[in-house]
Amino acid sequence: MAPHELGSAWSHDSYNAMQYLRARTAYPATMTDTTFDYHAQGGSKSDGIDRWQSALEIGCGPGQMSVHLATRFAKVYGQDPSPNMLKLANTVKHMSAEELAEVGLPPVEDPTRIEYLQAKGEEPVLPAGEKVDLIMMAACIHWMDWETPESTRANWTNWAAALKPGGSLIVMGGRPVIGPYLGERGDQLRPLRDWLLDFPLNHPELNRYYGTSKFIQELRTGGLYRKLPVPWDHSADLAALWDRDSYCWIPIDDCTVLGEQATSAELCKIDDPERFAAAINNLPAWIRPSVRRAAKCDNSEGDLVVSMTTPRKMADWVRSTSGYLKYLQDHPEQRKLSLQDADFAAVELQKLCDSIGIDFDAEIECHHSGGVLCIRRTDKEC
Repeated sequence: MAPHELGSAWSHDSYNAMQYLRARTAYPATMTDTTFDYHAQGGSKSDGIDRWQSALEIGCGPGQMSVHLATRFAKVYGQDPSPNMLKLANTVKHMSAEELAEVGLPPVEDPTRIEYLQAKGEEPVLPAGEKVDLIMMAACIHWMDWETPESTRANWTNWAAALKPGGSLIVMGGRPVIGPYLGERGDQLRPLRDWLLDFPLNHPELNRYYGTSKFIQELRTGGLYRKLPVPWDHSADLAALWDRDSYCWIPIDDCTVLGEQATSAELCKIDDPERFAAAINNLPAWIRPSVRRAAKCDNSEGDLVVSMTTPRKMADWVRSTSGYLKYLQDHPEQRKLSLQDADFAAVELQKLCDSIGIDFDAEIECHHSGGVLCIRRTDKEC
């Protein structure tokens, strides 16, 4: 199954988009702050120009990041291939401030500033003649078609065509990680943390539902999205559309940074330690102190977002992932069992909890971990 086909799981009539919204961890302020701080830097071609006119969220899902973007941009376009997700997104933007706060979102002062449209991420659609100041892709770039050099070229070219000169492209991803990372409790929970970080690699019968291409594995390995294929590694003409000097990647509370102290997960192994260390130790000057601390998993100032969860709730998170949704669609008996917390994910997590001596409903830390990749558009025409 190609990775870009997984998005069809969200279009299935049986899919409960609200369940997805409730199961996903909220994006921490360190990620949204980094997005806005990066964009505020602008480029030499953008000085004196209003760079907050419009933004496009590709793969918007239920619209979480579109809501964040609407706090800064005059107009936000959200696009997703799933009609179920877009239906929920249109509901979310009309929710009360109290309801939005419950799912970690800011209030929407003017819902008309957010406009949703069904479209593929590889082929964004904007009003005729319009370009945006910023493109956001939050936890979706791994669904897209990167199978061939031609598709890679098309992706970067289409996104460049949708951006104004000097515009920003932000690739963001998040995942819940069981904590604490260190100490006696961290050691006890390490098998659970590693199982979730490596899922579904540890279960071949499920792994095929998540896309098994080398690209998918690399995007998840050694820092989320750090190994995204970049334009200058593809061709000179593609590189000319994007400002290499503006590129940066920032991990957010990613236990990969701590190495073997915190995790033995296969997908947290670093095969280029010098390059990895350079990315963390040479962050741009504009990065906030809170984000610098988050990049090193330093919670000395309480900057990191750590909520409480249970292994049972983590089973819900597994069920909200694209591959598991496809698995449930293909196995109706498992879908029925999931209603009783007796499906494959719940059973495996229960066995793991038994092996480390914790209850399936025990409260455990959930770190809102992830990564942010930023790159700016040049003024060269496509």
